[in-house]
Amino acid sequence: MIEEREELILSQNSNNETPVLRKAHFLKPTSNPSDQPLPKPPSSFSLSSKFNINHLQKKVFFKGRPKPQKNWHLWVGNLMQTHEFTWKKVGIFDAIRATTYNLMWDNELILGLAQNWCSETNSFVFTWGECSITLEDVMILGGFSVLGECVNNPFENREIEDIENELLSVFSGDRKNSRNKINQYEWMNYFMDFGGEFEHIAFLVLWLSRYVFSTDHYCEISPFVFPIAIALARGTRIALAPAVLSAIYRD
Repeated sequence: MIEEREELILSQNSNNETPVLRKAHFLKPTSNPSDQPLPKPPSSFSLSSKFNINHLQKKVFFKGRPKPQKNWHLWVGNLMQTHEFTWKKVGIFDAIRATTYNLMWDNELILGLAQNWCSETNSFVFTWGECSITLEDVMILGGFSVLGECVNNPFENREIEDIENELLSVFSGDRKNSRNKINQYEWMNYFMDFGGEFEHIAFLVLWLSRYVFSTDHYCEISPFVFPIAIALARGTRIALAPAVLSAIYRD
């Protein structure tokens, strides 16, 4: 999947803008067997243009995965002692562990990659060919399962509805603020160290809302993930990878 070769590399941490020849690893490019002309990327600005990159950074807001909440890694560690077997069984162990890291992104690198995106083909167009984000990428890089029940399957039944309503009533009954929207920080502060099945389900509700499914409502609990969280807590494997990939393409 990768190859090692020497290329001229521009160091991000150096003030010297002169490329240096060094050994690096690259994903093997995909050939264009049909020899057909590739579609042109929509952007025309130069990747090396600092002016354009800086200009774009003032206009582009990266509303990606939020940073881990304070004490989130502690909550993960505490529940992992009891539920590690279940997380591995349903295929979410690696994805949960990944959320304990504070991922740093490079705005210039993201914008440089974005200039090669073609909305007509939903692919990145490079000089050597096309590539796109695949289900394998989501599985390997994100740690999400490609196997299991579809997220759109009707998990709703009387028992799940009762658990969901009881969970919400316990939380809402102890809150001073009666807003319809549930803040993720309030949710975590309330259910952390709550104990029992409720804490595990509440943990998965927050994980799904904050780190798995993007929503228009930033840092709020998503009401649509409750049945999924309950099913995962009960040991049902769910194919999260296709849902995550479709959300990426939607965005």
